[in-house]
Amino acid sequence: MGCLLLLAIVLFPRIVLILMWFSSTYLQRAFHSGLLLPVLGFIFLPLTTLVYAWELNTAMPTAGINLLWLLIAVIVVLAAAVVALDDDAHVFAQRDRYLGRLQRLAEVLRSGGLDAAVPAGTFYLWVPVPGWAAAQGETEGRDGAWALADALAEVAGALVSPGEFYGEHGAGHVRIAVAESVTTHLLPDAIADYQGRHPGIAFAVTVDGPERLLALLLKDEVDLIFTHSPIRDRAIEVLASAAQPLCALVAPEHPLASRKSVRLHDCIAYPIAMPDETLAARAFLDAALRRASITFEPALVSNSVETTKIFARTRKGVCFSFHIGHEADVSGMVAIPLSDPVLADTRLEFAGRRGRVLPVAAASFAEEVRALIERL
Repeated sequence: MGCLLLLAIVLFPRIVLILMWFSSTYLQRAFHSGLLLPVLGFIFLPLTTLVYAWELNTAMPTAGINLLWLLIAVIVVLAAAVVALDDDAHVFAQRDRYLGRLQRLAEVLRSGGLDAAVPAGTFYLWVPVPGWAAAQGETEGRDGAWALADALAEVAGALVSPGEFYGEHGAGHVRIAVAESVTTHLLPDAIADYQGRHPGIAFAVTVDGPERLLALLLKDEVDLIFTHSPIRDRAIEVLASAAQPLCALVAPEHPLASRKSVRLHDCIAYPIAMPDETLAARAFLDAALRRASITFEPALVSNSVETTKIFARTRKGVCFSFHIGHEADVSGMVAIPLSDPVLADTRLEFAGRRGRVLPVAAASFAEEVRALIERL
């Protein structure tokens, strides 16, 4: 009997604490000064609390061998926590289970003519309304979303939620904060393509530096971000990532324009326009300059990439920017990849806040952008 009781205490200390509290005065006698210690012990160290109560009730000094028992109880609890935190197998199993269900449901919905993409960052399926609404002769926006929900309930017995359930921005709006580099081709083209297939969806685009982009995303003031600064915050989930070079930009007639790549020391002889400290490119450039023991004396420093391009073009100088994709720069400047070692693995990252349920339009657009970035 004693062995069973000891086993119950080790395996189920919180249950033992609850039973002791309501069936006897054992804990009350041990912690007569108030409820704070037993409550904290119940939450954080239940086994240690039981051992401590035993020592207090038996008038045993908390020293020597008795202190050792307390330390053993603490170690057992901490070891159990380490084992629990290190067990990711059940997480992966549950993830695969959800993914299988989502894939099957997406196939069923697509067979019925709905545009259902399997999400990268949520365990919900987001179905854009406009295409279905047009085919059914329904209106878009709120009425179309409710009509689709009614149709799925009536025909398939499936209960779904209109996008507006997830906030005022749930229908017809996408808010994005970006690095300036994606405003030339990638983002405008992606928005135009999406709006061509989903009329009525409005976009709000904010251009800013990496710290501000992360702050906006964490406060849910934007739905998605594009950034070149490595994301290390666990509250942010990278939905897609692609290697994209940091380049020196020069005019077509510039002496460096014919080069396939350049290093920073090749640029010293020309007027330099640098991004300021708020932009991601500046941190990479400063690190590369320090490693190469080079000092630039820029003629212009700006938080506007476009301003540095204009300067470099008119002064036959050099400016720096990330180049996205394979198309020529819209400014007519020649983008030459920098080959300094520190700059060998610069990336474009597309991200959202981890755990957030995105509005329908934002989630649908995110799936398309994720696929686009993976093709870069």
